[in-house]
Amino acid sequence: MKDVDFFLIKNKYVGAGGEAIVDNAVTQTTAGIDFGKFSAGLWSNYDMKRGKLNEVDVFGGIPIETKNVNLSIDAGIFAYPNSSYNEDGEVGLTLCSKDLPLDFSVYAGQAFTDGLSRSAGRIFKIGAGKTIALGDNINFTPKVSVTAQNRYFGNEIGFSHVNLEGCLSVSLGKNFGLSVHAGYQHPIDEKRFPNVENTLITGVGLNFNY
Repeated sequence: MKDVDFFLIKNKYVGAGGEAIVDNAVTQTTAGIDFGKFSAGLWSNYDMKRGKLNEVDVFGGIPIETKNVNLSIDAGIFAYPNSSYNEDGEVGLTLCSKDLPLDFSVYAGQAFTDGLSRSAGRIFKIGAGKTIALGDNINFTPKVSVTAQNRYFGNEIGFSHVNLEGCLSVSLGKNFGLSVHAGYQHPIDEKRFPNVENTLITGVGLNFNY
């Protein structure tokens, strides 16, 4: 299966640590391919105001399905083509529940910086959500997640923020889909994480798979 996701527009780019990396409109593209026992892809973020690429990521993952949970081992390298920063990277483990009233997930990631030469701390996310069918071709997925950090890219240790998200997706046929996203980020500990702010994130995206 090949899959392409394209955010036509997002109002800003907020990183995994909760900081607003680009505080203006961006577009994002994800292209992935599933090889059965392995998946790989590319992700990019483009600054619409400056007309330049902010970031290009290469990622891969190994999904492992068990009776009670789905497990995924993932790794990515993050490049910044229009800056002087060296590449960063992250290796992570995701656990997702199966056959429960809500879909629970747990993520733990170890980051690397300076051309992957040294540790950049760890990040942890716990989430819960549910996909609700509103019609034959329309789904709504609400989700809540909590993020904790341990020196993640220079941040402090502790719980940093909560995210409330919603996605309305509409199937436009066998291979196409349209989605509308909205999310709200709320800081938990502003003293330890002063760069994590109350933030509203919105976007409209297209999906193509074949």
